[in-house]
Amino acid sequence: MDIRIDPVAGDADAALWLEPRNRIAGRPYSASERARLREMAPDTIELLARLNGEAVGAGVVGPSINEPRGAHANAGAFVIPEARGRGVGQALYEEISRRAAALGKQELETTVPADNEATLAFLRGRGFREVTRVQEATLDVEHAAPAEPLPNGLEVVTLAERPDLERGAYEVAREAVPDIPVAEPHDPGREEDWRREELVHAVPELSLVAVTAGEVVGYTLLGDYGDGRALHLMTGVRRAWRGRGVARALKVATIEAARRAGVRSLVAFNDATNAPMQRLNVALGYRLHPVYATYRGPLAG
Repeated sequence: MDIRIDPVAGDADAALWLEPRNRIAGRPYSASERARLREMAPDTIELLARLNGEAVGAGVVGPSINEPRGAHANAGAFVIPEARGRGVGQALYEEISRRAAALGKQELETTVPADNEATLAFLRGRGFREVTRVQEATLDVEHAAPAEPLPNGLEVVTLAERPDLERGAYEVAREAVPDIPVAEPHDPGREEDWRREELVHAVPELSLVAVTAGEVVGYTLLGDYGDGRALHLMTGVRRAWRGRGVARALKVATIEAARRAGVRSLVAFNDATNAPMQRLNVALGYRLHPVYATYRGPLAG
C-alpha cells in the first residue's frame, strides 16, 4: 500500500484537491473561492494525498488568517470514506504537522461541522480539544431589507471616500477586538499589524466607518469572497458608543453598499457565543447555518 502526500502543483492537482475536500467538508469551495482564500493567506500549503496512485484526500496548512501571529497553524484534512482506515488521515496529519513546525507553529487548529462525529473522534484521539464553536450566517442581498435612517448625529462613509479615517478605525479596533466574546480573546497588535493582517483584506468601497463630531466610533470591514459574495471581516464599536445603534447602522449601510456594488450575498462567521451579533444578523434577515466546532491540538510526534 503506497501513500504519497505532495503539495498541490498546477490546475490539474488543484481540481483533484477540490474533489475530496468538497466531498467531505461541510461547506464546499468553488474554484474562485479557493483562489480568493489563497490570496488572503498566501503562505497556505495545499496537500494532495494519493493511495496507490489514486487521489483520495486533501490537506491544508498555513498561518491563521485571523491570528497570523498566533502559535497555532490553521489546518484541515479530508479523506474520502472508501480510503479511511488505511493510514491516509494519519499521513496527512504528520505532513501537516511537519509543515506547521517549519512555520514556527506549536499547535494545529481546525474547524469541522459540529455533527461530524468521525472527524471529531479522530481529533480527540490525538489530543485535540474544542476551543470554540462558529456560526455561519448568510444574507441574500437582493431580498434584504431597505436602508434605514441613521441615528441622530451619525455619519457613515466608506474607506474609499475617507481613507484618512483608517487610523480612527484602528483606534476602535484596539477596544473592539479584545472584547469579541470568544474563547481566547484576540489582540489587534500594533497599527502596522492591524493594517497588514486585517485591513489589507478589506474592499475600501464596501468597508465603512461611523463618525460623529469628527470622531470614528465604529467600523466594519468587508472582503471579496469570490462568486459575487463578500465576507464580513470585522464590525467594531467603541465601548462608550455601544447600545446606541451604531453596529446596526454599519451593517445596514454595508448591505446597501453591497447592493450598489452588485454583490449577491454576504457571508459572516461569528463565534457561536457572540449573542449580540447573532441577534443583529437574524434581525437583518441573515440565515443561520449549522454550527462548526473549532479544535486545537498538538503536532504529530
